[in-house]
This record gives sequence, C-alpha cells and structure tokens, in this order.
Amino acid sequence: MPDKTHRKRGIWLFLAVAAVVVITGATLMVDSFGGIGSETVYEQGSE
Repeated sequence: MPDKTHRKRGIWLFLAVAAVVVITGATLMVDSFGGIGSETVYEQGSE
C-alpha cells in the first residue's frame, strides 16, 4: 500500500511540474509572438 501512495504522489508531482512548465512556456510564447500576432489580427480587422 505505501508503495502505491508514493507512486501516486510522484504522478501528481510530475503533473504539477508539467503544468507549471506548460503555463510558463505559454506565457513566454504569448509575450514574444502573441503581441505581434494580435496586433496583426487587429490591423486586418480594422481594414
């Protein structure tokens, strides 16, 4: 039983770390590419 709970905790820890990495990566992507992309979209929309 202790082995199973430890394994579950490891999975949750992995999921938490993965979520942080994905969120951080998405934020960086939006910062570098999203700003330019949204500006282009707005320009096309106003035209």
